Amino acid sequence: MARTTTEIYAGALHDINNPLTVITGYVEMLTLRLEKVGTLQGSDLQAVREDVGTLAKQVSTCSAITRRYLRFVNKRSMQNPEVSVNQVLNDVQTLLRSHPSVKGGQLAVKHLDVNTAAKIGGTELIQILLNLCINAFQSSNDAQTVWVTAERFDAKLPTETFIETPTERFIGLDTFTNELPVVALSVLDQGPGIPSDVLAKIFEPYFTTKEETGTGLGLAIVSRLVKNHSGIVHVKSRPGDGTRFTIYLPAKEPSGSDTPF
Repeated sequence: MARTTTEIYAGALHDINNPLTVITGYVEMLTLRLEKVGTLQGSDLQAVREDVGTLAKQVSTCSAITRRYLRFVNKRSMQNPEVSVNQVLNDVQTLLRSHPSVKGGQLAVKHLDVNTAAKIGGTELIQILLNLCINAFQSSNDAQTVWVTAERFDAKLPTETFIETPTERFIGLDTFTNELPVVALSVLDQGPGIPSDVLAKIFEPYFTTKEETGTGLGLAIVSRLVKNHSGIVHVKSRPGDGTRFTIYLPAKEPSGSDTPF
């Protein structure tokens, strides 16, 4: 079913809001730091340089997201996108370092032992992981450790065992090609878990349990992006045991470029 113009723009605004939130946080930190010093030198100068570099990367992310949606509206698409998985994991760590959703917690990352390129654009993969990680941190009011792990598969996935239950859901099984290699990226939280009646609805556009701040678009965006690149989304959760989201994506040997955009 074709997406409406409203859905396209709503998705674009949701995606852009994540890097804008980080940009706002860094601008506030820079302002406070500059108010306290008369001149910049040594570690202060280096810290400001690093923050400005992060701001530049976030602005580039916003620009890339905008271009992606303009291509969609104009029925254009990138040819054979690919991105270094380990580079994206590093970028996600950087982008979330000062995100308000982290709330004193931490993001722990397990990289691929052998770097691999996922067959997806860098902007898309960053947005997928940002949405999942921010949701993970927001799953609890307490500070927690959220894990992002990466794994490569060189044998076909046993998709015949991927069966939905009250505690598990799969998106994209019907379009997954199971071509090797495959990379799996998992986001695990220590939150309260998702009840089965809510789990059945989480990928529906505009469905949200965050009445004050939620748009209900994050997981709908994740599922759409993963399906568009012939991948699978797997979520496993039960009350009291936290939640694990895993995305499976077709991959290839890296071409040598680590630039995610």
